[in-house]
Amino acid sequence: MAKNKPKERVLNLAYLFFCSFLPTENVADISEAEWLAWAKYPEASSENEPELLNECIYCYIKANNVKKNIEMINMLPKFNKTPDFKGYERAIRYFKTFGLCSNFDEAHRWVPEL
Repeated sequence: MAKNKPKERVLNLAYLFFCSFLPTENVADISEAEWLAWAKYPEASSENEPELLNECIYCYIKANNVKKNIEMINMLPKFNKTPDFKGYERAIRYFKTFGLCSNFDEAHRWVPEL
């Protein structure tokens, strides 16, 4: 008499994963186009999770996209959020040390006077 084989158990765990931080070691490890593509993920989720708007803003800063950055900053009041212009300026100065953010120059005043 043959022994019964144990039934195979198949476990199918399907879930969505979202990480607001791009898994790179340095901000300059990816191109502006790749930062732009990455920014679309938190932007798409920001309607349901407004905390992602700031991640989106910083992605658009690294993507060197002033227009899209201003658009995202203008969305903040809709969610009772205040833009952190001094923080954005500090980040831009920092990212410039990596060769990013060339469109965010002193001649192009994109924020109110600090």
